[in-house]
Amino acid sequence: QTRSVIFKSTMISLGLGFAVLLIAVLIVDLRLWKHRVEAIEHERQLASQELSATKLDLVNRELQHINEERTKFIATVSHELKTPLTSIIAFTDILSRNQGGPKKDRNMEQLEIVKKSGGHLLTLINDLLDYSRLESGDVKIDREEFAMAEIVTEVEGAMSPLLSAKNQSLVFEGDFNGQHVQLDRRRVVQVLMNLVSNAHKYSPEGTTITMEGRIHNGNIQMAVIDKGIGIAASDQARLFTKFFRIDNEATRSAGGTGLGLSIAKGIIEAHGGNIGVSSRVGQGTRISFTIPTGMTAKPVVAPTLKSSRTKSSVNSNSDAPSVERAASAVHPATGTA
Repeated sequence: QTRSVIFKSTMISLGLGFAVLLIAVLIVDLRLWKHRVEAIEHERQLASQELSATKLDLVNRELQHINEERTKFIATVSHELKTPLTSIIAFTDILSRNQGGPKKDRNMEQLEIVKKSGGHLLTLINDLLDYSRLESGDVKIDREEFAMAEIVTEVEGAMSPLLSAKNQSLVFEGDFNGQHVQLDRRRVVQVLMNLVSNAHKYSPEGTTITMEGRIHNGNIQMAVIDKGIGIAASDQARLFTKFFRIDNEATRSAGGTGLGLSIAKGIIEAHGGNIGVSSRVGQGTRISFTIPTGMTAKPVVAPTLKSSRTKSSVNSNSDAPSVERAASAVHPATGTA
C-alpha cells in the first residue's frame, strides 16, 4: 500500500513537472512571437512611409500568418497540457480519499496543495484554449433549452466554496418568472462564474456580491455587482481587451491570465449580445450583459426563482470522464480506489 502511494505521488509530481515545463515553453514561445511581431510591425510602418503598397501587403500577410501559427500553437500545447493535468487532479483526489495512518494529516495537506496547483494550471489552460478558439473564430455555441433560474442556482452552488474563503456572500436579485431560454448553458455559466470570481478577488472580506437578472423584451439582462476597489475610467475602455490587466498594488497579487473578461465578451457577442462596465475607484464595479433569449415561441413556465443567497456547492466537472478513467486505472476490476 505504501509503495503504491509513493508510486502514485511520484507520477503526480512528474506529471506536474511536465506541465510546468510545457507552460514555460509556451511562455518563451509567446515572448519570441512578440519580438517577431514587433520587428515586422516596424517593417510595416517603414513600408507605409515609403508608400509601397506591394511591400505593405506582403508584411500584412506575414503578420496574419504569424498570428495564425501562434493561435494553432497555443491550442496544440494547451490540449497536450490538459489531458495529463486532468488525470493528475483525478489521481490526487483518489489518493486523498485513501489516506490513513499517523501521517494522514500531513499527507492530506500535501495532496491538497498538489490538487489546488493542478486546478490552477487547468484553469490557465482552459483560458488559453478559449483564447485560441476566439482568435481563430472557432467559438461554437451549442444552444439548449432550459429554465434561466437553473443557471443562477448552478453558479451560486459552484462559487460558494470560493466565496466562503473570504466570508463573502452572493445574493441574487431579480425574477426570471420561470421563463425558459435557448442558450449555450455551459458558456453562459462560464461567463457568470468568471464575473463572480473577479468580484471575489477584488472585493474585501465579508462583503456581498450581487447578481441581478431579468428577462425583458426577449432579452436576458444580467449584472454582477461588487463593492471592491473599482476601476479607473482610463482603464474601463480596455477592460475587455485580451491580456489586459489593471496594474496597481491591489491587483498584482490577484493572479490570472488577463483573458477572462475578453473570453466573456467573446461568448456574449457569439450569442448576439453585448457586455459593458460601470465603475468608480473605491466604490465597486458593475459588469452587465444583455443577450437574446433565443426563444422564438412562447416561454415555457418553470418554477420561479426569486432573490436568494448561496447555500450549497454544485460544481459541475467537464472532465468527469477523465476522472472516471483515472479511477478505473487504479483498480480496473471495480473502478474504485
